[in-house]
Amino acid sequence: MDKRNISVLIPYFERNGEVFVFMQKRSSDAKRLPNYFGFFGGGIENGETPETGLKREIKEELDVEISECRFFSRYEFYGFIC
Repeated sequence: MDKRNISVLIPYFERNGEVFVFMQKRSSDAKRLPNYFGFFGGGIENGETPETGLKREIKEELDVEISECRFFSRYEFYGFIC
């Protein structure tokens, strides 16, 4: 199986000691994981950094331009759900 690099945005805010996370619910006709909840983002294209790929994906998906983002961590997953 080919390895796919992706970058995701985890939008959140904190209030009164609680953390609220925003997720998207995929449509019932989505090509991958219909009706599942997930984070915003997607595949990194050749030559892109994770940050550049994330900014492009968020612009495509939400029509929002991110001025800055913070790298959290890198994870490798060897299985996936289709």
